[in-house]
Amino acid sequence: MMTLHEHPFQTKLQKAKRAFTLAELLIVLAILGTIATFTIPKVLVAQQDATASAIVKEAAASIASAYRAAVLAGKITPSSGIKDLTPYLNYIAMDITSDIDHVYSYPQLTTSCGGSGGRCLRLHNGALLKYYNQDTFGGTASTNGVVFLIDPDGSLTSPDSATGPGKSMALFLMYNGRVSDISSGVTVHYDNGSPQTWANCPACRPPWFSW
Repeated sequence: MMTLHEHPFQTKLQKAKRAFTLAELLIVLAILGTIATFTIPKVLVAQQDATASAIVKEAAASIASAYRAAVLAGKITPSSGIKDLTPYLNYIAMDITSDIDHVYSYPQLTTSCGGSGGRCLRLHNGALLKYYNQDTFGGTASTNGVVFLIDPDGSLTSPDSATGPGKSMALFLMYNGRVSDISSGVTVHYDNGSPQTWANCPACRPPWFSW
């Protein structure tokens, strides 16, 4: 309903003035585009990091669960290793041909699934779990352990670098069943029987991972 002295054309003009102009819309879109350019990549990286961390934790939990099952079956001795847990692990296939990424900040470890006695298990989430077939606990102390590597995306990232994206992570299964990342006083017995103590290496924990 029009008020006194209100002209219909004047009302339409007032409504038109309240709408956004094309120039204003373009400015808003440009601002939103700039925000998206800086925000979306960070969100995607955060999602990828969270996924990788979850995969590592899931693999660690699977190893710990398999260890408990092997203990109940009487299969764990000082001469045991990850190889003795495979009947209790949920995996798709064994892989001895693929390559995985180097361990974060620790490129010395071999990354071939078939190299240096290595074996890889393809997990249901796509990750590759590598272990060394001849490694054993070598003793019953809580500091005795065996190493295994987790590559969350299950493929070799190119270009491969010591600290680039997609790096693998080293974990240890201790004789008492605890799973840890690189920590002080872990003694691993290699295929030649010689023990080696892994020193504490906080830098070897990828920035995307936390317990």
